[in-house]
Amino acid sequence: MLKLSSKLIFSGILCDTCSPCITIRKPNWRSYNVFNNYLRTSATSSVNASQGHHQIIITDQTKSDGEFIHPYKSIFPWKSKPEFVQHLVQQIVHADDGLVVINKPFGVGVINSKAKHKGQIKQVEYSHLRGIDLTDYNLEIALPHLRIALSKPDLVLVKSTERMTSGLAVFADNLRHADTFRRKLRNSKMLSNTKPLYNYLVITAGTPFSNQTTFHERVGVQLKSALLSNVMQPCIERQFSRNSVKRKDVKPVNVTINVAKYGDHKTALLEIGTSSVKWNFLRIYCSDLLIPILGDHLYSCRVQSIMGVPTKMDISHAPPGSSDQKLSPHILEALKVRESIQVLPHMHLQSYLLQNYGKKGHHLELKAPIPPHFKWTQSQLNLL
Repeated sequence: MLKLSSKLIFSGILCDTCSPCITIRKPNWRSYNVFNNYLRTSATSSVNASQGHHQIIITDQTKSDGEFIHPYKSIFPWKSKPEFVQHLVQQIVHADDGLVVINKPFGVGVINSKAKHKGQIKQVEYSHLRGIDLTDYNLEIALPHLRIALSKPDLVLVKSTERMTSGLAVFADNLRHADTFRRKLRNSKMLSNTKPLYNYLVITAGTPFSNQTTFHERVGVQLKSALLSNVMQPCIERQFSRNSVKRKDVKPVNVTINVAKYGDHKTALLEIGTSSVKWNFLRIYCSDLLIPILGDHLYSCRVQSIMGVPTKMDISHAPPGSSDQKLSPHILEALKVRESIQVLPHMHLQSYLLQNYGKKGHHLELKAPIPPHFKWTQSQLNLL
């Protein structure tokens, strides 16, 4: 028998790989019957009624024969589009205030890039992701099916974390609620000096602030071109003028870091609050502090170890994705991987704080639980 760590039990969903029906406990939401009927009609397989139903519990770590399945290889439990939509529905963390908020899994994109560039020859460099399994499903593909599943024909996607980050994805019941959310989001950004808008949980390959557990600063992000190159790269600036902000040469960002725990092999669990995440801010900011995010193979090349000392590299010598992150053999052994490129980026958008949402003085905080693969890494590195 296969085991499922989430202990969820599906009802009436057909799996592409086996004919018996998988039975799962009903989620606690009113449109379940609509969604259940939708899945029955969408499934490509069929089950003979005389076969009856039986339960199958699936795990992301062990098979029935005891074989270990690495958590990084079992992030996508779905085998078809209906199962993908079912999974998204199970990840709903908030369904009120005209909003439907989903805890988006890692690796799920926001837009359908294939459809967007249909008929065009477009080559995208994904070398920094070559060791990671990805899925073709995205939120744009799922949206029409979510409208049916949730009985919300005007459902629209308003805001979501990017593909390589797990966490909050916000949908609105209609355009009016979408406009309200966007307006409150802008207002909260202006008030983010006191309370950060975005709150992330990240694991870093490096330990910061030996004498501090909490750190706050205001930095700027500026696009610069490397030597003998016209490619613009985002860089952190700590000294910038008001005029540069007015000219929009520099984007100011308020950031707060809280060291939740120091782990084994010089790793750390950080809670990062920020007013903006534009231009891969989390990645470039942590690399600028010489503590690159674990599994960041895009900007961790800006930090190199010279005689055992982490050293900041000039962007001319460290273009994005130019080299894999160099993790210690101890970290690789703890995470049960052979190469650094197999480690996923560990960034999770765990909460939004929308100030004065609804009644004046009422703050709406949207939260997303930590995904299983992230928790497994915490356990392996003694970061729980």
